[in-house]
Order: sequence, then C-alpha cells, then structure tokens
Amino acid sequence: MDVLIVGAGGHAGVVFDALVKLERNVIGFLDNDFQKKGQEYCGANVLGPDTFLDEVNPDNIMLVNGIGHQGLRKKIQENLEQKGWCFEGFVHPFARVSSLSVISSDAQIHAGAVVQANVTIGKSVIVNTSAVVDHDCNVGEWSHVGPNATLCGSCEIGSMVMIGAGAVLTPNSIVLEGQLIKANTLNGSSSRTLAG
Repeated sequence: MDVLIVGAGGHAGVVFDALVKLERNVIGFLDNDFQKKGQEYCGANVLGPDTFLDEVNPDNIMLVNGIGHQGLRKKIQENLEQKGWCFEGFVHPFARVSSLSVISSDAQIHAGAVVQANVTIGKSVIVNTSAVVDHDCNVGEWSHVGPNATLCGSCEIGSMVMIGAGAVLTPNSIVLEGQLIKANTLNGSSSRTLAG
C-alpha cells in the first residue's frame, strides 16, 4: 500500500529515508504550510495541506507521522484518525528489536536504536537514532526517546514524555506524564514539566 508522510520538516525527512530503506512507496508529503506546496523534499513532492486527503480514499493509502513536535504530532494524528485515517509506524532495518517486545503499530524505531526483551512501546512513540530501551521498560503513548538516550532496565515512562538526546535513566526510574528530561542528564536530574 502507498504511503503519505504527514509533515515536511526535519523529522519527516528522517522518516522518509527509513521508509525508502524498507522499500515502501512514498508518494509524497503533506504539510499545512502552504508555502511548501509543490516543492520537492527528499526527492518527493509536498502535495499540500491535510485537506488533500479529502479527495483520497483511506482504504488505498497509509499515513506515517512525520511531525517531531509532540503536541502537534498528537493533535494532527488524532484529528485524522477521527476522519478514518490509519497511521503506521516502522522499525528501521538498522534497528535491533527483540521479538519479546511489544511495539505499537504506529511507533517509530529509528536507525541504530535497540529495544530489548519485555519492553512495551506505546502509541506513536518515537525511539530515535541510536537510542536504547533496555529490558522490561514501558514507554507511554506519544513519548519520544531522543537520539542516543538510554533507558536502563525496568524504567516506567509516562505518556507525552520527552527524553532528551544523550540522557540516561538508571534502572527502575519513573518519569511521570508530560515530563521533559533534558539532554545529557543522568537519571532525570534536570527534569521539568512540558508546557502545553
């Protein structure tokens, strides 16, 4: 089935590259920035805003979320899902994912990432480049594990959490809903609540 990527920014480019490596047929990008319409991005065209989908049959195309910002990512995906659209995720061919883990169908596991045994990855989670989610962790919906971040064993991550690049959470860490763990911190020592 053909794929459309929602969003045409930096994260969407990384998503596009992963899908190409997985030999998916990406027919273009959607972006609500009207100035991008008709432009080429990563070798595919920006077809227009989300309203482009009003003329398309949801049975023929899958959507992949290319928006990195969590709040916007969630808002747009849920809006389109209410209209009958389905989103799919992916596991990059250069990621390593245990067969004993449970990955939501719309989660994204990026290049170099490692997901170990007995891990649960929730709805629309991003496990970004070279991130590690070790055994028995649970990562809540809409959360983002940033590049090179490490979750040691048995961490519990709430929904809408951002784990910054290079951050390390030691075993049994708990991060509550909506928290930001700043980049390069140990054990969430510099966490704060995400605004809005």
